[in-house]
Amino acid sequence: MKWLGAVFKWVWAAIKRLGAAGLPQAWLAPLGASVAAVALLHVPADSTTLVDLKKPSELLLLSIGLGVVAWFIATLLYVPLAGPKRANFRSYSLLRNRVEGLLARRDVVCKAHRDRGAIICEDVLASLKAVDQCLGSGSGIWVQGGGYIAAWEAVHRAEELLMEVEEKDALLEDAEHDILRLTDSKIPHKDELLKLIQEAKAFLCRGKQKDSCVSSIEAARNVLREVRYNVNVFRDSTWNGLVTLRNQIMAALLVIQLTTLALLALAILMEADVKNVSAAALYYLVGALFGVFNRLYAESQADTAVDDYGLATARLLTLPAVAGLAGLGGVLFVSLVANDAKTADLASHFEFQQHPLQLLVAAAFGVTPGVLVKNLATKAQTYQSDIKSTEPTDGGTEPRKG
Repeated sequence: MKWLGAVFKWVWAAIKRLGAAGLPQAWLAPLGASVAAVALLHVPADSTTLVDLKKPSELLLLSIGLGVVAWFIATLLYVPLAGPKRANFRSYSLLRNRVEGLLARRDVVCKAHRDRGAIICEDVLASLKAVDQCLGSGSGIWVQGGGYIAAWEAVHRAEELLMEVEEKDALLEDAEHDILRLTDSKIPHKDELLKLIQEAKAFLCRGKQKDSCVSSIEAARNVLREVRYNVNVFRDSTWNGLVTLRNQIMAALLVIQLTTLALLALAILMEADVKNVSAAALYYLVGALFGVFNRLYAESQADTAVDDYGLATARLLTLPAVAGLAGLGGVLFVSLVANDAKTADLASHFEFQQHPLQLLVAAAFGVTPGVLVKNLATKAQTYQSDIKSTEPTDGGTEPRKG
């Protein structure tokens, strides 16, 4: 029966891997269904098909089925990228290097002090081994970015514990490193933290100082660990803010695509004229294109020195959906407020051959969601700026000991 348990375990792991890969692609299902519905509306009435496309309900069911198939195919293609190594290779590589570096550092420190800090050394080893095992798993937490943040937090706690058994030279190196990170940073209470770390550094360099709260090597360790903890928490919280914002935008994209599909389904069920549906789709497309073009330059100028865990990509994916609805809504709004627009002939305004200027209306309104995306970009840049302010150099985002 062992083979049965192994098969069940493998199947369950495959299901979790599919779920992890399918969640970020879920917005493709309503998008694919919408595209399929518009395309099926143009199939000639006398064509031989498996379903009766003259019936709106059957047409919608077929469209939804095609959308689900498109989503499933995209999920299968995305499965190889759902693991920790490929979901964010840069963060994965930095984590691997940090874990290996801390393990080597732990071996050196703990071998020199077998009589002191044995429990701390074991805790550090257990924590780093757990992170190393997680990096070899295929859990869905990596796709959404939360796995990397949790891994960094575990690494940082191990790093802080290791400071409890380090000698003066290593502690001085830690102090210098954190002074560079605190200087010009946006960490709360950075002035107080800098004062504490300067006192610890002064004790380590010249011994007990007058009027200083740091009067022993143990006190210096505690101060440096507290400072490092505050720096790490600030950075981890900021990284988590980027990941949370990205996941919220992806959830909003799914809702927007579902809303678009619902509006299209309502039009089909009400047996709207195919020409009007086609015109609405054209207005949607024009709004989406102009919305994207309006933001491409701004996105190309964005600061990419800090990894945003796919936040910029999420913004770009969401913009066409929002801009398309804005373009379509703009045409409806202008049609309603026009002098000759009456509810009875509202459908006539979706005949763009007779009203070609409606394309300009769709383009103009498609640009307006750029303000919303700009606000999201500003918030993201704030997070990135906060992270960069704690960098000791202009190099990588995760230096060897910080």
